[in-house]
Amino acid sequence: MACCRVVTSFSGKAHNPAASRGSGSEINGLLREINDLWKRRGVGEHKRSVSASKLRQTWTPAAALTGRSHTETHERPAFPATSTHLPLGSVAIEDPPAFTDIACTLQELEEELFKLSAKESAVGEPENCVDTDMQKAGYECDERDKNTVSSVRCSQDPQPETMDFAPMESPAEPCVFAAVRHYEKLSCWVDAEDVPASNNAVTVHVLKSANRAFTLELRERPRCARAMTLAIGQALNEVEAATELSEGLVVVFRSAPGIPFFTPLRSELELSYLTRAELLREKERLFCRMREARLHGVLFRAELNESALDFGAELFFMCDRKIVLESKVSGSAITVGFPSIALGVWPAPCVLQRISRFLGYNERVGLVVPILHTFSWSELNETHPGLLQSDRSLHWLKKKAYKLFRLQWNWLCYLLGWGTNFSSKGNHKDILMHRWDDYCALLDTTEGDADAVLAAEAASRGINMYVTLLGTTDFCNTASVTMALRRMRSRVLNPLTQRSIIEVRPTNMNEIKVGEAFCVFAEASSHATVRFITEHRSFSGNDVIRSALLMGGDAASVKDATDLLDCAVVATPLRPFKLPSLGEGDMVEVQLLCAPHVSESQQWETLSSALAYLQSREVPYIVTRGDAGARLVAVLALELSRLATEAEVQLIEAVAMEELRFRIGPFQLLDHYGMAHIANVMRRHSHLMDERRVPAIASRVLSAMEVEGFGGESSRRGGFYTRYGDLNLEVATEFVVRRKLSRSDICLRLLFALVNESCRMLLDGCVEAVDVINLVSIGALTLHPSTGGLLSYLDGGVGCVTLLRNMNYMSREMGATAPPSPLLQVMLEADETFCTLSPETLYEARQRCVGNT
Repeated sequence: MACCRVVTSFSGKAHNPAASRGSGSEINGLLREINDLWKRRGVGEHKRSVSASKLRQTWTPAAALTGRSHTETHERPAFPATSTHLPLGSVAIEDPPAFTDIACTLQELEEELFKLSAKESAVGEPENCVDTDMQKAGYECDERDKNTVSSVRCSQDPQPETMDFAPMESPAEPCVFAAVRHYEKLSCWVDAEDVPASNNAVTVHVLKSANRAFTLELRERPRCARAMTLAIGQALNEVEAATELSEGLVVVFRSAPGIPFFTPLRSELELSYLTRAELLREKERLFCRMREARLHGVLFRAELNESALDFGAELFFMCDRKIVLESKVSGSAITVGFPSIALGVWPAPCVLQRISRFLGYNERVGLVVPILHTFSWSELNETHPGLLQSDRSLHWLKKKAYKLFRLQWNWLCYLLGWGTNFSSKGNHKDILMHRWDDYCALLDTTEGDADAVLAAEAASRGINMYVTLLGTTDFCNTASVTMALRRMRSRVLNPLTQRSIIEVRPTNMNEIKVGEAFCVFAEASSHATVRFITEHRSFSGNDVIRSALLMGGDAASVKDATDLLDCAVVATPLRPFKLPSLGEGDMVEVQLLCAPHVSESQQWETLSSALAYLQSREVPYIVTRGDAGARLVAVLALELSRLATEAEVQLIEAVAMEELRFRIGPFQLLDHYGMAHIANVMRRHSHLMDERRVPAIASRVLSAMEVEGFGGESSRRGGFYTRYGDLNLEVATEFVVRRKLSRSDICLRLLFALVNESCRMLLDGCVEAVDVINLVSIGALTLHPSTGGLLSYLDGGVGCVTLLRNMNYMSREMGATAPPSPLLQVMLEADETFCTLSPETLYEARQRCVGNT
C-alpha cells in the first residue's frame, strides 16, 4: 500500500508575521496525523500542498471527531533518532521526503487535517472513528518522541502515568521497551524545605524554687544544639542578674516529662561546616563558665526524666550531682551518652577533661565515652560508678597514684628492652575513631581543674584540631550520609494518605477492628498474619485489607501474605539485626508489589501510606524494585569465594576492613546473612548463576612463554619440558604457578564485583539514583559512612578511569574478572563520574545494552 507524504519548509517571509504559526512540536504532531490519515485511506503517492488563504480561526468542534482513539498507535515512547539531524527550518514526515516551497501556518494545517478527517469517514471508515482526544494525544505523543530523554529520565517529580509496579517483566515485551522501563519512577515524594534559623529559637524557663536555688526547665524540645546553647547562656544570665554566682547557689537543670534532657531534634551533622565550628566554641565557652562558677561554690544538679544524649550528655556530665527518678531506673529507660561520636560529633574539650578525671585507674576516655550510651542507667552505675559520683577527691588521688605507678612500670620495661606498646590508641581500622583517639589523647594531658592554664591550652589545641578535621572528606561524607537519612523523616509525600494507620501484631490481633484503615503488619512472615488477613477478607469481603505494609522479611518470606493482598508494600531490613547500627535507625528497603488490575492511583496511595508510617517511626528507607541490598551481598559472596581459593582469608578480611572500610569482616558478614539466603537471591537473579565469561588464561601463558624463548621442544630453552626430557622448573615457577595476590589486587577485585553489580542495577532500573546505591552499600555491606557509600568511595579514591583500565586488564589479559559494565565505558567517554552522572549518559548506556542483546 502506498502512503502519502506531507513535507513542508517554513519561511517567516512568506506570510503575515502576525499569523499564529504554533510551536514546532504542535506542527510536527499535526503533520503526523495528516500522514496517518492518508496512510489509512490507502491512497497512492501524493504530494500535499496547503494554501496560505482561508485561515481558520478556531478548531473543529469536538462533536465531529468521535470514535476510535488515536493513542493506540503510541503505546510505547520511541527512542529519539541519533544518526542524522534535519535542518531546524524544516519538518519531514515519512521517507524519502518530498518538499514543497510554500508558506504554512498552524491554523492552515489544522484546517487541512479537518478536511482529511472528514473525507476519511466518507471513503472507507465508519462514522465517529476518531476520538475527541485525538488532538491532545497527537501533541503528547509528539512531545514524547521529541523529548524522550528528558521526560522519561526525570527523577524530580513522581510520574504516576509511567509507573509500573509489577514485580515481573512480561516476556512478550519487545527489547526496546525493556530499556524504556528503566526510566519508570520509584519515588512519590519531594524533600521538605529547611526550617529558617528564626524558627529554631527555644526558651529555658528560670524558676526560683527556694532560697538561692534556681531551676532551669526545658518545656519544649529544641530544634538545634546552637539554639540550646544560647538559651542556657541567657538563663544563666538571668540567674546571675537575680543573685551572685557565689557559694551556696544551686542551679538545677531538668526537662519537662516526655522531653529528652536538653537533647535537640536536629543532629549537629545537619549543620554547615562553619556553623559546627562555631557551635563547638560556643559550647566550650558555656561549659568553661560553669566550671569557673563551680570554683566559686556554685552547685549544678541534673534531674533526669528522659535520656540525655550528645549535647544533653555534655550538660549532664558537667553537673555535680545527677538525680534520676526511681521509676525510670527500674524500667531501664534512661541512657546517657554520645551515640554520634562514631559519626564525627564530639564533646567539647571541657567535657572530656572532666569525664577523664572520674574514670577508673585503667580506663581510657577514648574507649569508654563512645560506648556509654549502650548502657542503661543501672548498668552505667555498676560499670562506671565514678562518673556519677559528686565527691571525687579520694578517687582522684587513687587515680593519680595509679598513673604514677604505670609511668614507672613503663619506664622500667623500656630500660629492660621489653616490648611494651605505649600507644593509647584502640581504634586503628576506623579513620574517624582513629582521629577521635588523637583528640582524646590531646585533651587528656592535663588534670582539668587542677591546672587551668594547661587545660585551656589543651582545649584550644583540641578545638583547632576538630575544626580542621571538619573540612576533611571523611567528615563531609559522614555528614552527607546522616543528612540523607534524616531528610527522609520530613519528606512531603504525594498523594497524602487519607486513611488511618493501624499497627497489627500477633499480640493485639483479637482486639483490632480494621475497617477502612491501612494495616501495618510488624511480623508479616508469621502464620498469624496470614490467618488474620484470610479471615477478615473471607468474612468481611474483599474490600477489607486490600493493601498493607508487610515488615519483618523479604518478598520471598512474606509471599503467603502478599498473595492475599491486591497491593502490598514489603519493607526488608537492609542489615541483619546482629550487625552494628548507624545510629540513625535501621534502614529498610521498600518494594511495592501489586496485582495487574490495581490502578496506578491505588498503587501510589498504598506506597504513600506505607512511607508515611515509616516516617512517623523515624525509620530510614529506600525504594527499589527489590533485592538491591541482597544482590550486592550475593556478588560479594561470589567474589569472596573466588578470592578464598587464591589468598588467605585473614588477608582478604584485613583488606576489606582497612582499605574498603567494612565495619565488620566480609566473611563474618556472610555468616550473619546465612548461606541459604544468599543462595536464594542467586536463584532469583539468573545472571548471578551464570558462569563468568572470561578469556582463557592459556592464551596469555603460551604467548609469554614464546616471547621468553620457551617455544617447545624445537626451541633452545624447550617448553614445559627441557630438551633432555626433564620438567622445566623455570616455566612452572614463572608462568604456570598461581600468582600471589597483593593487597591491591584483592581490593580491586572486590571493588570490581560490587561496582559492576551497582552499574547493572542502575541500568535495569532496580534503583533510581546513585545515592540509593551508596545508602544500600552502607546499610547492607556495612561500609562506614565516612566512605560516603560504595560509588562515592570510588569517585574519591581509585576513580572511574583507573578502575576501568584495571578492569579491562584483569578481564582481557588476566582472565580474573568479568568484563566491565557498558556504563563505565560511556562515563569515560562523557568524562563523568558517579557523582556527576547525567541522565543522558545513563540513557546512552542503556541504549548500548539494548543494542548488544
